[in-house]
Amino acid sequence: MFRRRKTEPEPTDERPAKPDGKGRPTPTRKEAEAAARARAKAPPKSRREMAMEERSRRMLARDAGPLRELVRDLVDQRLMLMEMLIPVLLVSLVLGWVGAGIQREQLVIFANLMFYAVFLTLVVETLMLRFRIRREMGRRFPEESQRGLLFYGFNRAMLMRFLRNPKPTLKIGDPLKEHYR
Repeated sequence: MFRRRKTEPEPTDERPAKPDGKGRPTPTRKEAEAAARARAKAPPKSRREMAMEERSRRMLARDAGPLRELVRDLVDQRLMLMEMLIPVLLVSLVLGWVGAGIQREQLVIFANLMFYAVFLTLVVETLMLRFRIRREMGRRFPEESQRGLLFYGFNRAMLMRFLRNPKPTLKIGDPLKEHYR
């Protein structure tokens, strides 16, 4: 009855966006907390996924990439006599220094024969490793350059298994993975 009739339009609170502003209203505290909770509820990763991410993050640039991973697995899947190179050469060196009289000459001869046998084994295993790396790279990565991979594999094969870095992922005798990309 004594009401005022609205004939004029109600003013809106929308102001034009400032050219230096963010272009949207600031979210309320309730909205911001809800968004933060939604981001925090991402599905948890398995231990394996977390370990793989950690491993790839800590890997040196020298060891990164699928080609190097394949070479590492080719070396790690077999027991090679090259692994024993350093201990055998140390024993050979010690045998050449110790002993007295006639025994010394025999020990020196034995140490020299052991050194030559290790060297021959090193050459044969290096050639075998070269053929294995080239065959697998040609089969799995025919378009990629193989430059430096033999040297990388040779250096890895000369280290004893527990000294290798990154640590071996395959045990001796395990098959290679199907895909390396």
